[in-house]
Amino acid sequence: MQGVRLIVVTDPALKAAIKKVSWEQPQVDSCSHLIVLTTRTQELAPGSDWVKSRFADRGMPADKQEAYYERYAGFHQDLKSRIEGWIKRGIVGFFYRLFHKGREPKDLYQWGARQCYIVLGNLMTAAAAIGIDSCPLEGMSKNGVEAALGLDTAKEEVAVMCAFGYRKNEQPEKRRLPLEAIVERR
Repeated sequence: MQGVRLIVVTDPALKAAIKKVSWEQPQVDSCSHLIVLTTRTQELAPGSDWVKSRFADRGMPADKQEAYYERYAGFHQDLKSRIEGWIKRGIVGFFYRLFHKGREPKDLYQWGARQCYIVLGNLMTAAAAIGIDSCPLEGMSKNGVEAALGLDTAKEEVAVMCAFGYRKNEQPEKRRLPLEAIVERR
């Protein structure tokens, strides 16, 4: 559905404002480019003009587009049911409310945010391929970053940020779990 938007922040004053609501992480204002990935929300709703435009853009006959609308709507109904189940199970709901300042969970945001991570992975891989370092950042007040950017949160919300640039210091030794601890083969 192409609901992801990338906001490239290079303005030092704006990066400083975002740093204040991002746990004062030094990467936020020391990077050359801070990319904030947002997702559309209500425009991703089944039946919206945006969704219809995305299916129409594929050049399919109207009957095939209608079949996709139905499949898309079914997918989102299933997603909504799963998210409501997570919230009812307690701990996910507790952390959601804690970190999202009481906002009600939105199935469209949850799905759209995961789409942002697909884009993020590709951005980081592409940057690494040309020798640019990156650091994904979730440690932030989502509402604070949205306010600093002046976003209309009825239309889009922040999912994740990523700092890009060239490192100033040597890379510290990575401390990673052994592969056997994170990979299961069946």
